[in-house]
Amino acid sequence: MTQVRRADLGPFEAVRELRCDAPFPRLLPVRQRIDVPQVQDVAATTAAALEPLRVRIRPGMTIALTAGSRGSHDKPTVVRAAGAWLRAAGAEPFVVPAMGSHGGATAEGQITMLAELGMTEESLGMEIRATMDTVELGRVDGGPMAHLDRIAAEADGILVINRIKAHTDFKGDLESGLAKITAIGLGKQRGAEGIHLYGPANLGTWIPLVARRIIDTGKVLGGIAIVENAHDRAARIELVEPDGIGAAHERRLLEEAKQLMGRLPFDALDVAVIDVMGKDKSGAGMDTNVIGRMMIRGSAEFPRPQITNIAVLDVSDASHGNAIGLGLADFIPFRILEKIDLRSSYINAMTSGLGGPQRGQIPMAMPTDRDAVAAAILTCGRADLERCRLVRMPDTLDLHELLVAESMRAEVEADPRLEVVGTPRRCPSTPRATSARGSEDPCRGATGVARVNQERWGFIGLGAMGAPMAARLLGGPAELAVFDPVTRSLSGAGVRGSRRRRDGCRRRAAGRRPVPHGGRRGAVPAGAARPGRRSGDARARLGRGLHEHRRTGGGTPPGGRARRAGCGARRRVRERWGRPGCGRRSPGHGQRATCRSRPGPGGPGPAGLHGRRLRSDRR
Repeated sequence: MTQVRRADLGPFEAVRELRCDAPFPRLLPVRQRIDVPQVQDVAATTAAALEPLRVRIRPGMTIALTAGSRGSHDKPTVVRAAGAWLRAAGAEPFVVPAMGSHGGATAEGQITMLAELGMTEESLGMEIRATMDTVELGRVDGGPMAHLDRIAAEADGILVINRIKAHTDFKGDLESGLAKITAIGLGKQRGAEGIHLYGPANLGTWIPLVARRIIDTGKVLGGIAIVENAHDRAARIELVEPDGIGAAHERRLLEEAKQLMGRLPFDALDVAVIDVMGKDKSGAGMDTNVIGRMMIRGSAEFPRPQITNIAVLDVSDASHGNAIGLGLADFIPFRILEKIDLRSSYINAMTSGLGGPQRGQIPMAMPTDRDAVAAAILTCGRADLERCRLVRMPDTLDLHELLVAESMRAEVEADPRLEVVGTPRRCPSTPRATSARGSEDPCRGATGVARVNQERWGFIGLGAMGAPMAARLLGGPAELAVFDPVTRSLSGAGVRGSRRRRDGCRRRAAGRRPVPHGGRRGAVPAGAARPGRRSGDARARLGRGLHEHRRTGGGTPPGGRARRAGCGARRRVRERWGRPGCGRRSPGHGQRATCRSRPGPGGPGPAGLHGRRLRSDRR
């Protein structure tokens, strides 16, 4: 039997079978109404902003353009447009990665990070030249040594490009922007380490001074500042002259950026569930301005929002295992442990100085997403867990659409910025974005029930789908999918799509028109049993797997709710409870059934037989 492979997590294996359960609140889909001014033509606006530089451009002049490690929707377009404008003006532009120690503190890693952000030599139309070597420009009075990327230092000019935003490590009138990418980004690992050694509280002091030392070389032609709206789109693109970098001009843009940034519309929460964190979302993995946690010794915490527990469900693929900021969370699933690159995370944490140790710690790890969220609910300190104030978000960069606990409905409806856009749903805790298994969130309409049950319950509740159909869903054209109650594993891979969608795909693959509601008619691959006529052996093996799981205390999974079909259903119910207990007629033909059987040794009668309409293979 093919088993689902999983990584050996060492001491964490001791809690592999630990399960947490809590009353998951029903969630309301809520949309925030946010002021979102937006630049309509990013390339044209960038070219227009660069016009004042034309008189300083000489034919054949080599100019280094900076590209940072933060995910930004319009940054690749701005860099590409700036390169095209410089070439048209007679210069020879190229790109240098300006990201301190990110990318594992290697030139190759930083080029890879740019590619993950959509910036390659092909997409930008320019050469990318990367190195970790720097040139020392002298020590700032009483402070750190100023370092400058060696390749940028050898160019005739430097054009810094970065977005202006609130920093995640300190508060001040000058935070993340052009001065920071000049001092820390172009300073590479050595320059970043030197500045961070003085602690986060002093970043606002040393960043502008080190940036000024680099600008004083005469290499910096200016900076393109990108101010973004709450949807991660450019709201303003502006040229900042060298004397305005780290000065009044940049301070004014920071004030505007803070007014436009997205925030959670609640002052206090019991649980926040964040689908994905990562370096492409924030330098700290999660934007501390959004979650209200600084987590740096000696630094003041944010006044709002106050969040008791945070569960993070995944690390973005673009982070390449760099899970810096994981310490900002309280609970994570094993998925993150399987993806984390400790070397990359530790290098980033150590480079951050005082801001690294706490944020680089590993929170409590639970086997599944469901367990992680349940643990956060159970330990939130609220006596009535049914009233848990829970909000779920895709990441800290995307706050336009949220899932909010139904108990907060009155608060949502009273806020003119919020709009309920759907009906409440009880959602499995599986992340929306791409995870280690490449899944998406069924609650948001992309992933099938079978894969969710695999993670939540340890196996797939096949119900009456049948072994041949399950085999096709799980990746084998005629392979029987069998649950092993000892190893709690199932042959095959994950399952995508809703049941109706899967049935339609199955029939299309067989050359037949899809049948509404998962009809069973039509051809099947050669060698496979007919979907509507499972063999007795297949039914028996699937029945024994489900029966053994319930007998050993596994409970009834959502996907395996007593989907009985014909005599196989009666036999399985008889095996478990001693008698069919299905009223006058057999269930499985669309009629209602009333359970009259006594509870067996494993607990109450099977779920789904108490007056509910039962599913069957026959429609």
